[in-house]
Amino acid sequence: MKDLIGGKSFNVPIKLAHNGIATSTNSLVDTGANELARFFNRKFQELPFKCCMKGYNGASGRVIDRTLTLNLWVDGQRFRNVPLLVTDLGQHSVILGQKWLAAQDIWLDVKNQHLVWLSEWSISEQMVELMLKIVLQSILKCPDPKPEHQTDAK
Repeated sequence: MKDLIGGKSFNVPIKLAHNGIATSTNSLVDTGANELARFFNRKFQELPFKCCMKGYNGASGRVIDRTLTLNLWVDGQRFRNVPLLVTDLGQHSVILGQKWLAAQDIWLDVKNQHLVWLSEWSISEQMVELMLKIVLQSILKCPDPKPEHQTDAK
């Protein structure tokens, strides 16, 4: 039983983009959206309904009531205008849901920890990814203002 619990999580590299500017991150397969929204200067959209998260044990978690829409690259494949549900995910920036993966017909090779793509990528999609300006995710976090730097602003 211990062999089935814990271990290395299944992460895949992704890129999130808006207006030709992108950032690279990893996604836990199964959205830090506050920093992403601020970085891309995007506003959250309110959901017409509220959905409750559930933990691994089925216990009720936080309520999700807003989304952020961005373009998403997964393994070089582009998905346009993907609504990301916004909540605190702990140490992960984004989680790709099992239902979303199924809707895109993306298969999981869990043993080798990679995604299986059944359709070929178009040349134009591959070229668009090459034109992205990648920025480090570390610049997404804005430092808190220092009081001594604010004294002349009064």
